[in-house]
Amino acid sequence: MKLKIHPLIVGLTFASTFVVLLCILFNPRWETNDDVAMSMVAHGYGLAAYGTPNLLFSNVLWGYLVRALPTVHGVLGYSLATLGTIALVGTAFVYFLYRLGASYLTSAFLIVLLLFRPVLFPQFTINAGLLACAAVLGLLVYARNQSSLCLAASCAFAFLSYLVRSWEFALVMGVALPCLPWALFQKERRVQLALTLTICAILAAWFFGNWSTSGPDWNYFWQLNAARAPFTDFDAKARLLAQPDIMARHNLSKNDVELLSGWFVIDRQIANPEQLQSILSELGPSGVSAQFESVRTAISSLAEPQLFPLLAVAIVLLTLKLRRRVILSWLLFLCGLVAMGLVGRPGLLRVYFPLLVLLILLPIALDSAASSLKRVVIVIVLAGASLISASTIIAEARISDRMLADVQASHYRTSDSIVVWGDSFPFEHAFPLLFTNPDLRGLRIYGLGVFTFAPFAVARAEEAEGRGLVTRLKSADGIMISARDGSLTLLGTYCAEHLRAEMATAIVFESKRWTVRNARCDIQTAVPSGGYR
Repeated sequence: MKLKIHPLIVGLTFASTFVVLLCILFNPRWETNDDVAMSMVAHGYGLAAYGTPNLLFSNVLWGYLVRALPTVHGVLGYSLATLGTIALVGTAFVYFLYRLGASYLTSAFLIVLLLFRPVLFPQFTINAGLLACAAVLGLLVYARNQSSLCLAASCAFAFLSYLVRSWEFALVMGVALPCLPWALFQKERRVQLALTLTICAILAAWFFGNWSTSGPDWNYFWQLNAARAPFTDFDAKARLLAQPDIMARHNLSKNDVELLSGWFVIDRQIANPEQLQSILSELGPSGVSAQFESVRTAISSLAEPQLFPLLAVAIVLLTLKLRRRVILSWLLFLCGLVAMGLVGRPGLLRVYFPLLVLLILLPIALDSAASSLKRVVIVIVLAGASLISASTIIAEARISDRMLADVQASHYRTSDSIVVWGDSFPFEHAFPLLFTNPDLRGLRIYGLGVFTFAPFAVARAEEAEGRGLVTRLKSADGIMISARDGSLTLLGTYCAEHLRAEMATAIVFESKRWTVRNARCDIQTAVPSGGYR
């Protein structure tokens, strides 16, 4: 009697083994410092004075889930949730594709092609998009096999995707719209009920998330966030520098504008929300030429090495299986790229990655009746792309591991907080997923960034205690700061323009990957031209 293993067990075994094996062979690190910051917020270290589920980039309910997970051998709950999500997505891909007629060999190559990077360089936006892709596959399985389990799983994946990153969830589902089983939504009461419950759950999560980050403690944070975003994230800086008359009316120097766009938001003479909103109203909209260049960047970024193997496979599958619904999804994808360029957010590879994953999965999921020759061609294409992609990612991972080892060898301790400004501090290598030097995890970080004035931030607490950056910068002890030379030059000019002083710096710690300096403004010495020594 031949033993038949349930495809769900096959998927779980393969996906889990794949994730664990990569974690043994390499040391995964975060793709961006956003995940590092949210891990700090969830577990109360680094830039967070205390732990809280209010992760800001993800829904507060995801924060509660992350905080509920235990720390296992130094691996924090946020890391466990991230890797667990990828294993869950891999399981779903194998199981759903099997139910749609794809072979295990096809699924295996897809897992290598689609999940190799998310395991070694995880990022929450990518995870949200992958969860949304799993939700789409689950719906397609239900449309074919009427499996209640797949329908329930699809709704759960959709809800989790929303919790992790709502905008990416909406983007993936928007591109998938032409391929969804719309007839089921119209005639099947079970599907209508599942859809209604999912929408209600998402609305409840949205309401609870907004309520959790509202109130007096959050008012200034949100006011500043809305006012500074055009300068830090979009092109308001360039437009303002091109109009010195507006700068003069608001008593801002070129250095002030450079500071603001570089996240120096702690001086309210520079980063005053009301003043910034007034400046934005005077600047008006971006020019057509800037928007055109942004759109060009958005489209050309598809050729980046991280995306090109996925793009090539998606195009090959489109030509092999020309279907009107998939073509419409491609058009929506391209429209999404153009829209992101028009709003000034081009080239976000973490946003594009799940969309290309979706465009690879849809032709395979929608064409179970492909000929044997076509199936063989698909397997060969996936195998070749997987090999090329894996070799590239392995090379990146080896370089990353060496950099991580350099940073983890740092042993710097201080009872004072360290001002971290810009990309001078290697967050992703200092706080990897699986292990962190206890000296590094013990640092109190006064971060200049999105979270500076969040209620949980070390920076917010120190400003409230009268130990803010500017106050300490003027003191005899000064501040401990990790910043690039260009940022220090801006700070030196700030001392001259606003404090009528010269800034003095001295290195107190130096390693291969990062440096800490003591900086102070000597208010006894007038230096009209600015600078630092």
